[in-house]
Amino acid sequence: MMPIVGPAHIAAEILNGMFDGDVVLNRYLVSTLIMFKLVNIAPDDEQRQKGVCEIRRTSDHPILGVLDTHTGDVTYHAGDDAFAFITPLLPQLTPLVLSRRRPRYMPDEANDWELEVVARIGRDKTLPGATDPGLADQQVHRVLAMWRMLNGQA
Repeated sequence: MMPIVGPAHIAAEILNGMFDGDVVLNRYLVSTLIMFKLVNIAPDDEQRQKGVCEIRRTSDHPILGVLDTHTGDVTYHAGDDAFAFITPLLPQLTPLVLSRRRPRYMPDEANDWELEVVARIGRDKTLPGATDPGLADQQVHRVLAMWRMLNGQA
């Protein structure tokens, strides 16, 4: 929905299947799969005082299959290794990703009334690490992008 803002977003587009079945850079035929791993997180002192014994969350675990059409080699890269394979190719892959992925919401196109409404969200709470209560600018735009998508406006 929103514009891509960095290398992690470019890599995420690739690992979410943007080029599945395509020969990329006139060399690599790729296929992708995202698995989920359960990760245990130790509760902090405050959570333990509230009776929390265990915290488990899911973490993305990408799997990237690559056929090198020049050598015929097939390799599989999982987790951090998938990112390690893609990282040196990002300068070449970025223009391809940007040509295929057109954002449906642009932050500079937000209406004043939308910004005023969303700016009220969370004004009663300051999140950990935040200097002010309410949503950060990036969060405001994510909310507006989602609202427009859900209402068929983007």
